[in-house]
Amino acid sequence: MSERLITILLIILSFLFGANFVFAQDLEVPNIITRTQWGADEQIKSWEPEYPTLPDGASDFQAKKIVIHHTVSLQLPEDSDGTGQYKGKIRDIYRFHVFNATWEEYPGIKQRGWGDMGYHYLVDPNGNIYQGRQGGNGVIGAHVYGFNEGTIGIAVLGTYGAKLNGKYETMEISPRIRDSLGKLVGWLAAVNDISFAEKTEICGKNINKETICETTYGLVGHKDIGKTLCPGEDLYNLLPEIRENAANFSKIYKGYIYQEQNKKPVYKISDGVKESFKDLSSFLNQGGQYEKLFILPKTQLDIFSKKIPVRHSDGSLLREFNSNEIYLIWEGKKRKFEVTEEEFIKLGFETSKIKAVSFDELDSFENGPKIKYGKDGSLFTVDGVKIYFVEEGRTKLITSHTLFGALGFKIPDIEKVSQDEISFLLDGSPMKYPDGALLKAKDSAPVYLIDFGKKRKFWTLRQFLSLGYKWEQVLEIDSSEVSIFLDGPPMRWPSGTLLRADGIPDVYMIIAGERRLIKDSSEFLKRGFKWSDIIVVFREELLSYPSPSDKIQSGNLVKAEDKPEVYLVEGAQLYWIKSAQDFEKRGYKWSDIITVTSQQLSKYSIVSEIVSEPPPTFEPELTSQTKSKSSQEELKTESKTELKSGGGQESRIRIAIFSPDAGHRIKIKGNKSYKVYLGGALLISKEPGEQTTYLLDNDIHLKFESESLDNIFEIISYKDSPSWKPEINYNKFRGEIEIKYSPKSKKIWVINDVLLEDYLRGLAETVQGDPLEFLKALMVSSRSYAIFHLQNNGKYGKEEIFHLKNTSSDQLYKGYAREDFAPDIVKAAEETRGQIAVFNDKPIRALYSSGAPESTRDACSIFGSGFCDKSYDYLRGGIPSPAGASYKRTSCDQVNHCVGLMADGARYLAKQDKTWQEILKYYYQGIEIKKLY
Repeated sequence: MSERLITILLIILSFLFGANFVFAQDLEVPNIITRTQWGADEQIKSWEPEYPTLPDGASDFQAKKIVIHHTVSLQLPEDSDGTGQYKGKIRDIYRFHVFNATWEEYPGIKQRGWGDMGYHYLVDPNGNIYQGRQGGNGVIGAHVYGFNEGTIGIAVLGTYGAKLNGKYETMEISPRIRDSLGKLVGWLAAVNDISFAEKTEICGKNINKETICETTYGLVGHKDIGKTLCPGEDLYNLLPEIRENAANFSKIYKGYIYQEQNKKPVYKISDGVKESFKDLSSFLNQGGQYEKLFILPKTQLDIFSKKIPVRHSDGSLLREFNSNEIYLIWEGKKRKFEVTEEEFIKLGFETSKIKAVSFDELDSFENGPKIKYGKDGSLFTVDGVKIYFVEEGRTKLITSHTLFGALGFKIPDIEKVSQDEISFLLDGSPMKYPDGALLKAKDSAPVYLIDFGKKRKFWTLRQFLSLGYKWEQVLEIDSSEVSIFLDGPPMRWPSGTLLRADGIPDVYMIIAGERRLIKDSSEFLKRGFKWSDIIVVFREELLSYPSPSDKIQSGNLVKAEDKPEVYLVEGAQLYWIKSAQDFEKRGYKWSDIITVTSQQLSKYSIVSEIVSEPPPTFEPELTSQTKSKSSQEELKTESKTELKSGGGQESRIRIAIFSPDAGHRIKIKGNKSYKVYLGGALLISKEPGEQTTYLLDNDIHLKFESESLDNIFEIISYKDSPSWKPEINYNKFRGEIEIKYSPKSKKIWVINDVLLEDYLRGLAETVQGDPLEFLKALMVSSRSYAIFHLQNNGKYGKEEIFHLKNTSSDQLYKGYAREDFAPDIVKAAEETRGQIAVFNDKPIRALYSSGAPESTRDACSIFGSGFCDKSYDYLRGGIPSPAGASYKRTSCDQVNHCVGLMADGARYLAKQDKTWQEILKYYYQGIEIKKLY
């Protein structure tokens, strides 16, 4: 029976009995004799390996075509050692290619020597396979002019149908040549993902440097893409058979993975590169499948470059799949954490940012020193010069002896340590002068007050002394120490101060940080002012105080300077308050009216209709006294009010920000005037910028309220800084702040009571720059999720004092400070205001996650029986990943649950011009969109 017939019968049997037929198990990977084994003299080689490049500049190691040649050799002396090999002939061809082979770089200009073997592989009459050109898979050869990039050249020793010296010469193509060519071509096709099923285009350059393209199969003869008779008529006529055999072998080889003898790592070779896994178990746990594990010599594995893993930037948090060991990528190395979960968070990291990666990705980084948590409060030095303080587990440099004293440290407390002892500690930002410090650079005049981490300039010595500061308290330091502080607002005169600019007669009174013009002398005298009270300042200082007319904000009361009508500003509209009775009925104060120019008012749309009730978009605040008496249950009842389509009111939501211990000294201030209530009774009223400090205990019930709609509370004693930008602190919040002990969770909670739309503006579930339609979809999902829990007594039940937490397990909320970094998210919230997704006319529990390249999961199987009834049918899963979408995560896990909307898939849909409504209805089957308000 012929070899060809046996091959055909075996292939037929493999289809009948499946891929695990003995043929697949017994098919050996072609053995390749290396350059070292056939005796390549590497000293004579003059052409170093080169590779095609991808658009991003990276090397392209994947071959696209395989080209068959013959060497046109009539004399084929076999080696005399009895091995049946032709090493001597291979060395002769090598030397000829290095020194004597000719080629034309330009028409008519001959070049001599290819610098290395032109072919990638050679096959001798006995079927032995030799490694040719140095550089491994994907290296640019010298075997087919103009098409050397992206092709593999395989040459058969001998002459197989060509005229030499006027005589037609050919040799027998032995069964061993046919078998080796079929297996070698099949294996190279499998590991490079080359298809033989159809013709594809390949482009190169001709001798005139012009682009030429050919459409061919994945396996071709030299003559198919070059002006030549190579590989000879007989060998060329055999190509269809080789192509057919190679295609069948390739299907089998595609099921192979590889391992080096007595080594644990396994390798998957595809697209011309090898991807390594720590062991077979790791490969399987990452979803790998295979038909056969083949032991491959290291020399043959080394033909393939490692797959270039995703290069993670400094600051990335990584763990290997199915491992709990966490690493920080820093300065191009991986540093393993040896800390508790609590210490991990104190160091400024978030568990939600940990990314599971392959062994290959993690293994591509060198090991750096491990990470441990330093002893907070300790002082140490390594060299006796630089002194460090440990705070929140990190080392912080104390930049000068002056700073050391200003921080209250003492020299006996400094410990001398070795560099090795502290190499495992992370660096923190340098220590700074504390709030309240007065600083002056040695080489300049201005004096600064450090206030909330920023430097505030005093305008003059008179202002400095008038505000109660003493010159002996000023610290003279290097300008470099001053420059590390960001500029804060310049120092302000207190409310009631009278100022005028030098050379200008107009007198202004400072009220709450603004300058207000005293129009004439009669008004000045009527108010009981004295001319001697006026302080003359530089014009620049006076103009640094904003005028009330500089900015008209929603909620302000305004009138034109030449007209009596008073208006309420709401967005871009003015609502006329028709009478004094109506004005007073609403609780407004005449002193709050801001006088502006008619030109400024002309920019707004005036609602001419006289209204007796407040405008529909304006919801007056309850008075502080009324709200203070409201019980927690009443607040929850308000939140649960049924919301009718298009006519409802915006709800308030209570978000737990953090849980301080008893004994914590809370520090809060507002940018507008505010009031503090203790146990329902007014404790104190504060001016804008004034700080309130209070020592907490387990009986605490504090409320911070402001009558100004645009007040922002800053919790000074709260630190929430992202690792990617530690100078940011997400500690500012719209709405109200309440601090109260929860009997249910048995903790003190700092709660932000805020309007729902303001809550959405501060979400940090995605990043600035994402497609707007995706952001809108996420905002509607987030709004639906929040309203679902509002209507169900909060996520933690009606006994808890808040509705949601500000963590990624609920929705990641960073408050007002987040708005500056993500204006697109604010825009998405505004443009979908009041819109929610409903199922059977009820808000959906809009679960979402980052997603992975697989179908969405059923909430019932992931989260249990609570999600198994029909009211959750929109979370049944089975929604396929959009074709073409790319994902940051490769699989679903406990954190990346893949239930509901998958963010990476939704981003892709948005880029394909899908609307936010289409995106939501794709992931949440059977929903409708409803506008509540």
